[in-house]
Amino acid sequence: MNHNNTKYVYIAAFGGIFGAILVYPFREFLINYTFHILMVIAGALLYTAMHDMLPSFSKKSDVANKVIYL
Repeated sequence: MNHNNTKYVYIAAFGGIFGAILVYPFREFLINYTFHILMVIAGALLYTAMHDMLPSFSKKSDVANKVIYL
């Protein structure tokens, strides 16, 4: 392992532990609203994907090409 990248491994490990400690007090909320949280995350991912696709989608002139592209 490269010694220059070792610090990033430790930062990532600490980030996981820190995140778990930070979220632990909210575990009941997270358990009760897991479905809603997943819906928001899925919506954000779909928005990002569509935001990247729409500029190239608008360049397609033929309806058949747009359907194939989607």
